[in-house]
Amino acid sequence: MSRSFSTILKENSVLAAGIALPVLLILLFTIARLIPERSVPAPQYKPVYATQDYPAPFKFEVKGGKLAVSYKKPKDTYEMNRQRKDVIFIYDPVNDSLETETLEIPQTSNDTPLPIKISKFEKIKLSSDVKAPDGYEFKDKTWNSGSLVTEIFSSRSRYVPARIEKTGRSIPLRTSENNIYGDITFIGWVLPE
Repeated sequence: MSRSFSTILKENSVLAAGIALPVLLILLFTIARLIPERSVPAPQYKPVYATQDYPAPFKFEVKGGKLAVSYKKPKDTYEMNRQRKDVIFIYDPVNDSLETETLEIPQTSNDTPLPIKISKFEKIKLSSDVKAPDGYEFKDKTWNSGSLVTEIFSSRSRYVPARIEKTGRSIPLRTSENNIYGDITFIGWVLPE
C-alpha cells in the first residue's frame, strides 16, 4: 500500500520540522542581509583615504576644505631607501572606480615638515568629518569574532576591512589591485563644488 506525501509528513512531523527550520532560518538571514543593500541609497560622496608604508612620513589635513599634505623626514632612514607605495585614493563606490595619486618622497636633509603640493587636489573641496553629509560613515578595519554560536562552535575570527557604512549597508574601501587589507588613513569626503 502506498502512502501519500502528506501522510508521511504527518507521521514524521519532527523530522520534517528538523529539516525545514534550518532552511527557513537560512532564508530569513539571507533576506535580512539583503534588505540594507537594497533599501539604503548608494553613497553620494566619494571617500578620500591614503595608505603608507612604514615609517609613515606623510601627514594629511583638511584646511579650509582643501587637502594639505606635509612630509617629515623620519629619523630611521633605512626603511625609506626601499621602494615605497604611499598612495592617496579617491573611491567612487557607485561606479566601483578608484583614482590614485602616488606620493613621491622628496629629497631633503631638513627635519622640519615640508609642504607637498598635489595638483589633483587643488580643485577638489573636502570635508574631514568621519560622517558624510549623506549619512555614510568611515569605519576602520576590525577583527570580528562573530556571534555566540560561532564562538561556541568555532574559534575563527573574521577580518573586516576599512569601509563606509550607513544603516546596515557596508562598502569596503579598496586600494590598488583590489587589495582591501593594510592600514588606511581616512582623509575626508569629496564635496560638490
